Amino acid sequence: MSIKGRGGTAFVPVFEWVKANADTLGEIALLVYATDGLGQFPKQSPPYPVLWLLSDDSTEVTELPFGTGVRIC
Repeated sequence: MSIKGRGGTAFVPVFEWVKANADTLGEIALLVYATDGLGQFPKQSPPYPVLWLLSDDSTEVTELPFGTGVRIC
């Protein structure tokens, strides 16, 4: 498999969608995001836990502004 792109992910729209649909989603136990960790993050962390599944050649776990990062390969 060949991965293209790298670094242009806008994470904000996903968090905005979850916030806008919170009434119908109910309590959020966890948001899982598979990414290289390179992109635009929300300015504030959400009120629910976030698990970032990071590729082997992704940003460092310590550079994530919130949540828990785990390398998956």
